[in-house]
Amino acid sequence: MKSAVDEKLNDLLSGLAANVADALFEEMSHVEQQRAMNSHFNVMRALKLNGGLFSEEFGLLVNVSWAALLNARDKQALPDADAEITQLLSAYSERNLNHHKVLLNQIQQKFSALCQKEMSFHPLLPSNFYLCFWCATEKLGLSYDERCLLIPLFNRFVMDRFGEVLSVAHQTLIDEGIENYANVSSEPPSTESS
Repeated sequence: MKSAVDEKLNDLLSGLAANVADALFEEMSHVEQQRAMNSHFNVMRALKLNGGLFSEEFGLLVNVSWAALLNARDKQALPDADAEITQLLSAYSERNLNHHKVLLNQIQQKFSALCQKEMSFHPLLPSNFYLCFWCATEKLGLSYDERCLLIPLFNRFVMDRFGEVLSVAHQTLIDEGIENYANVSSEPPSTESS
């Protein structure tokens, strides 16, 4: 399942990379012209020079979240960003969470069944991907403000299509016969002796 999720995420991140030049100008329509030109140049140069490092870091951070699930740790694997960014990421995340509420709940129940305990955190939560993205942008060598310009683009080109990632994950869990935790935990214990 993880490889299918990673493949879908890589496709979406490629879409972000392919569209960032034009979309970045749209995001900077409110910025003074010279500052916008400088920021655009800095972001494009950073993506060209450090895009590989960014992608690698994003993948590593996502893997840390998967490792937390494998170890049945029911908590966010990465530390929170600063308060201002946490507020921004939370706003984007909440919209995504509300949009995919049913599917995310089903995935959460299946992950809980896999871990054999109720899990409120799992690596496919939108908040996890926003936080991984934000932390990975450190590898680009951009200013704080320039990194902030990338968040709406990540939302637009990756997280607006996040349902595709969740669908792949959910279908894989179904194909593997993973039950919902509520179904597993409500079954009576076996009385057969071994």
